[in-house]
Amino acid sequence: MSHPTPYPPLAACLFALLALLATPAGPVHADPRNVEAVIAALGSPIAPAVAEEARAFDARLLASGEFDGVHVRVVTDQRLARVSGVAVRLLRSAGKDSADWTVRVLETDPMLINACVSGGRYVYVFTGLLAQDPGADELAFIMAHELGHSLLAHEERLGKNAATSTAAVAGLSALHPAGHEMNPIGGEPPVIASAFSREDEQEADALGTCIARRAGFDPLRGADYFTRIKRDYETRESDRAGRLAQARREVDQAVAACEKGQEQLKNATGDVSRIDRGLMISSCSEVQSKQESYYHLAVAYSTGRSLERRIVLLTAHPQESSRMAAIAGVVDVLGGRKDVGALAGHEPARRVLAALQQTGSGLVGATAAAHD
Repeated sequence: MSHPTPYPPLAACLFALLALLATPAGPVHADPRNVEAVIAALGSPIAPAVAEEARAFDARLLASGEFDGVHVRVVTDQRLARVSGVAVRLLRSAGKDSADWTVRVLETDPMLINACVSGGRYVYVFTGLLAQDPGADELAFIMAHELGHSLLAHEERLGKNAATSTAAVAGLSALHPAGHEMNPIGGEPPVIASAFSREDEQEADALGTCIARRAGFDPLRGADYFTRIKRDYETRESDRAGRLAQARREVDQAVAACEKGQEQLKNATGDVSRIDRGLMISSCSEVQSKQESYYHLAVAYSTGRSLERRIVLLTAHPQESSRMAAIAGVVDVLGGRKDVGALAGHEPARRVLAALQQTGSGLVGATAAAHD
């Protein structure tokens, strides 16, 4: 019997780890978790070595059409026009010249649902994500969040330099999936391990919220993409689990019927009719077919859970109520309804907004522009 072939674990890890290249230059701050470190990161230029490595990686990716066994094709249809339009608005919002950036839409086989920013100059969005039909606000928030990782120099603030990042990407083939998995949603199947810490993710949410809002998008509606993924997954998971449980019950019922028939025949004192014997044989023959059906369904169930978790965008993002609360708090600060101190319960978000305020950034307090 042939089993479904799982998506290569390296494919799932690839572009989650590509964010390791987003490491603008600047000194590693003594305490990477304070306002001064955020200010330094936001004001640091991109290291030439990082920019060159990102350019070389992009060139290799396009020239070979694959990376580590994952087939990659550049898409230039209306999907690129849509993504580029959003990217331009976000980059302008962040005070960046979009002419200095490269935006690509990539189709992969197997399909990846992902997006990332590499080397501070390359924006990658995958057709697997676009196939999820994200709304304008959702796509903008996803991309703004990824820009946040790059602009906040998360890898460098943890003491990693361009050489470390390059080695991490080049060494993907040495990774063993079992050692790089976590489970943010619940259950046992493996998922993608994030390249960033929870605090990094919360900082990127905060900066991404500022960028998206100033570009005229609704960050709260956009961030709902991640909770929508969770809801959709849980619905499918419930359906799969229900079908598997029903198949298990059918196996148990068939076994019980077969055993009962065998016991009745064993204890029969008179002649057993052909009909009775035929019913017993029929019930016992069903056991094997039910067991085979259950086995195939169980394999599909296990594979489906594993594959889905490996290809869902940023599955290492913990879907906690505090995430949306922090984003809502940032929106309230930007709208003048609260001050930064109100974010005391969401320290990474408070840190980012305090840094933006201290530097006089237009991302703080700016009125959101109307949608184009």
